Amino acid sequence: VAQLAADGTMTALYLDHTTNGTCDTATTETFGCAGFIKSSSLHLYTSKNGRTWTSRNVTPPDHPVMRYSWSDRAPDGTMGIAYYAAKNKSSDWYLRAATAPSVKGKFSHVQVSPHKIISGAFGSPLGDFFTATFGPDSKLNVVWTSVNADIVAEGLNSDILYARQK
Repeated sequence: VAQLAADGTMTALYLDHTTNGTCDTATTETFGCAGFIKSSSLHLYTSKNGRTWTSRNVTPPDHPVMRYSWSDRAPDGTMGIAYYAAKNKSSDWYLRAATAPSVKGKFSHVQVSPHKIISGAFGSPLGDFFTATFGPDSKLNVVWTSVNADIVAEGLNSDILYARQK
């Protein structure tokens, strides 16, 4: 996800994975490939001219496995990111977000979802309807998909949830 700030600075967030094998298309489309991920890292890239970029690792230390990510810049320059995270490849998935006062500032990571998004047994969170964006008040808003806990067959139904930064 890339943004262009009012000062002309471009930012892009990239979620990279180290894997322990390959995941074929059928597995990817059916279950996701989280089971193949050994570790993940989030990299924030910035550029003033679009030709030269600076990379910064913004990976949270306590959640080494991540899937899907989103970023945005607020009108006041605050940088925000959101991502699904698990402690390891068989742990439950939660939604986390972080903000920093600027693209060079220190990120403060928090767990957004009060409950698991989906169990580790499912293999991957759902990426549908996942976004993070700032409003005109520079508060981060996050929308995500969570598997509905009301049914027995996990993954067959989901809820769309929303959270807003205090």
